Amino acid sequence: MTDTKITTFWSAAGGVGKTTLAVVQAQELARQGEKVALLDFSETRPEICRHLGLPFLSPEEILPAIEEKPMVTGKIFARKGNLHVFTGVPLEQFEMFQEKHFAAIIQGAREKFKNSIIDTNAGIFFSATAAALKASDNINVVLRPDMPCLEDTAAMINFLSERWGINRNRFKFYLNRILPGKGELDRETAEKILGREVLVVSQKRTKPENRLLKFFRKGGLIHAHKSL
Repeated sequence: MTDTKITTFWSAAGGVGKTTLAVVQAQELARQGEKVALLDFSETRPEICRHLGLPFLSPEEILPAIEEKPMVTGKIFARKGNLHVFTGVPLEQFEMFQEKHFAAIIQGAREKFKNSIIDTNAGIFFSATAAALKASDNINVVLRPDMPCLEDTAAMINFLSERWGINRNRFKFYLNRILPGKGELDRETAEKILGREVLVVSQKRTKPENRLLKFFRKGGLIHAHKSL
């Protein structure tokens, strides 16, 4: 398929809300009538299927389907409406999967779906994360509003750019202010340290899911608010 887009939600630290953002963006695209791949690349604790009420697909059954030529995508994704979900690999089985397997899943999704959304582990030390970051057209970096998270993010992006050759223009930054009690870092400070535009996810409504859904319906991460 031509004109496809791979978008990865990534962070340097855990607990920033990237999984929620990834799921809501995928749901919003599906609501608009698109068939969307949602890939749970959290190798330590994949949870997207539980949140969506989908069965967890057995990694032992998925692996042969990935290695078939051509890859049997129907055996890799659980479906809920227009959402096609790769349900992930738990920690006790992740050694079965190499970076090439995750890269093959991404390529299969690229060939079948116009939009693929990937939720990754925080950090850079998992093969699934490496495959996602290298293959993505857009990398949505979710920031917790505190200085340690920001400093870790800047250091890791330097590494990804210098060691892995990932173009810095592929990184888009989102300061997640729906996290109560997580810090008071402002957008201006974040932009000064990162040297890039930082958009803010608002926190002015009641439930995080409702806030994010309205956020995406107003234009999503492309037209995010720059201030609260």
